[in-house]
Amino acid sequence: MLDYVLVGNIENCRLEAEVSNDRGEVIAVIYEDPFGWRVEEIETSPGKIPSEFVEHVKAKMQRYVNRIGSNPPEECTRGELALWLMAKDDGTAMGISYSV
Repeated sequence: MLDYVLVGNIENCRLEAEVSNDRGEVIAVIYEDPFGWRVEEIETSPGKIPSEFVEHVKAKMQRYVNRIGSNPPEECTRGELALWLMAKDDGTAMGISYSV
């Protein structure tokens, strides 16, 4: 059984889905960059993520308007940057209204 959590990676300035197995171990990271979608599987688990699961996660991430991290707001705090990465197309971030 696989699960995922979406996180705003401020070091790489992108939204990521951390995929974990049934033991809670992170086995992959899914994200989009300017060149397309990426799935980085952890060395110990290649080939263990079904394409249907990846497509499901990508569809969920499509709602996050800043997922690629292009043109981040200037002079923001780490927390503000993380929230910016988590902004959805409905104007919310983490369930609350959000604006920069």
